[in-house]
Amino acid sequence: KRCDILSIHVHLNKDTVNLINKDRLKLMKNTSILINTSRGKIVDEVALLDCLKNNSIAGAGLDVIDGEWLTDKNRINHPLVNYSKNNSNLLIVPHIGGSTEESINLSRIFIAKKIVKFIKQISKE
Repeated sequence: KRCDILSIHVHLNKDTVNLINKDRLKLMKNTSILINTSRGKIVDEVALLDCLKNNSIAGAGLDVIDGEWLTDKNRINHPLVNYSKNNSNLLIVPHIGGSTEESINLSRIFIAKKIVKFIKQISKE
């Protein structure tokens, strides 16, 4: 009820599907912005679309949608994608926010260390 920006950062599991639902969206101020960088199914997209259309919230920024795994043809017809094409209160970007040069390099180092550890372990056996 008091936040200006609600940013979602949770894992998707049976307890977080539609965590942000119609009832919770109703609690937000009409000047609030929702940001979801977790998984699409965490937000009830039908309820979100309704809130955006009715200006119940000021806007949303998503780098995930339920259906990001769909083929290009089906993703193009996704209701939120269609809405975002003609409305400035919804921004959808690719789910690549964590793909920075630093994170990629750290991932490579992490995997290389795991491989070295594995090789050392099997060479002892």
